[in-house]
Amino acid sequence: MTHNEHVNKTIEHFEILEHKIVQSQIDPEALGSVAQRAKKLLSDLVKYPEVTEKQKENIQKIIVLIDMGRYTKIPTDIDRLQKKKLQLNIALAEIDKISA
Repeated sequence: MTHNEHVNKTIEHFEILEHKIVQSQIDPEALGSVAQRAKKLLSDLVKYPEVTEKQKENIQKIIVLIDMGRYTKIPTDIDRLQKKKLQLNIALAEIDKISA
């Protein structure tokens, strides 16, 4: 596979991931203000260039879990992170722990 093919595949993967995140934000089954704030924070985080593909996948996983509504502690945990105003690398490490 050539470099250009790798780049195009990466861009395509990112666009699909970003589309899923946007779709989850506008989902009519949203679960309330805490869940909405948590999803917004997660969606904003993926825009930072420091965020790895694995972290983006973890963030998408968390958003899906929030939408499912089965793990009600997750939105609260994410919301607490937001209120702590952590540095990006620390917030990402905490999100990695949540997604594990």
